Amino acid sequence: NNQLPQANGAWLDLVKTTPLTGIGFCSSNPIVLFFTLQKMMNILLKQTGAKTMMFPLKPTGVGRKFLITCIACLLSLHQLTAFTPSLISVRRHSIRSATALSSSSSSTPSTKATVHDIVVVGGGSAGITAAKFAATFGKSVCMVEAARVGGDCTWTGCVPSKTLLAAAKRAWTWSQMNEKYGNSDIDDVALRKMLRGVKKEVDETRDRIYEEDDSPEVLQPLGIDVAQGRAYFRDARTVDVTNELDGTTNRLSAKYGIVVATGATPRDFTFDIAGLDSVPYWTYENVWDEFFSCIEKNQQQQVREKRVIVVGGGPIGCELSQAISRLGCQVTLVSRSPRLLPRVEPEASMELQRALEKEGVSVICNQGVVSVTSSTSDVGTIQVSLDSQEPILGDHILVATGRVPNVQNMGLDDIGVEITNGIQV
Repeated sequence: NNQLPQANGAWLDLVKTTPLTGIGFCSSNPIVLFFTLQKMMNILLKQTGAKTMMFPLKPTGVGRKFLITCIACLLSLHQLTAFTPSLISVRRHSIRSATALSSSSSSTPSTKATVHDIVVVGGGSAGITAAKFAATFGKSVCMVEAARVGGDCTWTGCVPSKTLLAAAKRAWTWSQMNEKYGNSDIDDVALRKMLRGVKKEVDETRDRIYEEDDSPEVLQPLGIDVAQGRAYFRDARTVDVTNELDGTTNRLSAKYGIVVATGATPRDFTFDIAGLDSVPYWTYENVWDEFFSCIEKNQQQQVREKRVIVVGGGPIGCELSQAISRLGCQVTLVSRSPRLLPRVEPEASMELQRALEKEGVSVICNQGVVSVTSSTSDVGTIQVSLDSQEPILGDHILVATGRVPNVQNMGLDDIGVEITNGIQV
């Protein structure tokens, strides 16, 4: 470890030219090992094919056990198999469990359940974290996912939103610099080309995160099986998993317990806003595709002429309002609350509103949306009516007024789990 900085060049030359399947660390000091791993992790992942690491440590003493736990978590997060005598064993269940899961082809669940130490229902960020954490300590894990592994975070939340915000900031800076140095009339062709690049960046980032961190092919070597389908609880430690594509059902049993990490979904807004179901509208689930698709389909209308109405002054509504505005569209943000982000300090809300308005977003607070209709005079235009009866015209509407937890139709109430706005703990 002490000689690593001086020998770094020679070490890199070695690992670039030598095929490696595993690396052993000779340090028996867990503190030295932990910080060495932190420094060398990127090199190990990018410059070698090594996926297995061995280090001669034994858990003696509270501090030593804690450090070894930290090392194990670090390795697991980077999808590296680690082992040391009587400490970590992460692959011992994967082949048996995968075979058992794929052996049933009946449409009714097998009378004999496949047993794992832990079953995780939900393959989003929370479910994946729980599954990896359990697998790090040698527990057999099966994760159940009805749609795409990765959940909101990878596909409709954190990853696309932060990628879009970063790209929108670059686009806005580009626009500001053009105006500052005398080129205020930005060509629509150049703007559309930029937006196509943003869409490509969002898609590639989502796919990369999925392929590197979330896919079943990545999880299985860690000792995590993935069962595709919807889970229905039979008791506190047993679920039936039905694959909606082929109708097959498998029964899973958990030795220690079942983790429910099923996330949330946009609530049904059509009950609150009359006529919303008669017009196409966006939510945070489909805006990543629909926004760019609408730009591409309508070549006659310039990007800067597009009018987007955003309903909801919470975090999702605010960040998407700013992003869409920075990408060139006209945005009106409507909030039923007296101020944006009503759960934060009033000073923060006011500062946010000033910043959005300075960038060109029209903010309307303390007004709810009563109804939505298609304009009879202008084809493709949406008319939104507020509590004050004031009409707002737009080309598209994005609704971001809340989410509801995914806890229905899972059999939770049948086993005595109390459900109100989520699961009572």
